[in-house]
Amino acid sequence: VESVQTEFESQPLVRAQLLYVLAETMGELGIYEDATKSMKDALDIRMNELGENHPDTFKAIASLGDLLRRQGRYEEAAGYLEDALEKHQLALGEKNHSTLDVRRRVGHLHQAQGDHETAERLYREALAGFRETLGGDDPATLSAMLNLGINLRTQGRYEEAAEYLEVVLEGRLRILGEDDSETLSAFHRLALLRISQGQYDEAEPYQRRALDGFRRVLGTRHPTTLSAANDMGHLLQLQGRYEEAEPYSRQALEGYRIVMGSDHLSTMESINGMGMLLQRQGKLEEAKPYFEEALERRLRILGTDHPHTLA
Repeated sequence: VESVQTEFESQPLVRAQLLYVLAETMGELGIYEDATKSMKDALDIRMNELGENHPDTFKAIASLGDLLRRQGRYEEAAGYLEDALEKHQLALGEKNHSTLDVRRRVGHLHQAQGDHETAERLYREALAGFRETLGGDDPATLSAMLNLGINLRTQGRYEEAAEYLEVVLEGRLRILGEDDSETLSAFHRLALLRISQGQYDEAEPYQRRALDGFRRVLGTRHPTTLSAANDMGHLLQLQGRYEEAEPYSRQALEGYRIVMGSDHLSTMESINGMGMLLQRQGKLEEAKPYFEEALERRLRILGTDHPHTLA
């Protein structure tokens, strides 16, 4: 990043493109703060050189919004993502692949905010568009299908969710292979579905396969790996295996605080999960500060009516 900023000072659009690619890569690695800074720099250059209605500009707007969403900065993210979707629709049309991808990203934002009905509508629209233009086996189609399956599981519509998630896993295994992070994500999401259905023994091999793969492919401090570790701890809790669960839950919480910050949605869930683990072991005084912290942060960040606050 430093060399790009200095060596391409006289070539602003080249500098913007390199910063954009670096930001996207850092985002995939879970280095969100640095990614956001580089994406903002890329966007500023494109705004100055190309104007706000150039496709390269609103592509950066969408990516910046998605990075903010991943950090739990939902209000900031909404402004960028809604602006990007409107610009994509006007300039490129509803069926353009970039437009469909931004529609999916707006769905992610609504899902994170607890508005599952709006998220479902956006996911279904994106999925229909990808199927029509790219076919059923394209990675973009499978990603939209995964998003819809996750959404349906969140709404408690488990049989519907299974129809999508099982197709996604089969497709990704066939097209991307066992060690691709997208395939591992499908294993993870199927494990969560089985947990929601109370099928803990069936969930465990999926969950272990996902966690071992994420550790190998993404590293131990990647947000996706931390999420899988947190869910492994939760699964073991549900099976009554509390001592086995505790190292996974503590590792996840420690990592979330470092990588995502204590106000991120995933960190707040992990804080609450640690309280539940201690409570189930009868360690009530030790559990209480975790519950208090989780409630205080959720009230402040998510508000009084969000499902996670009420929980």
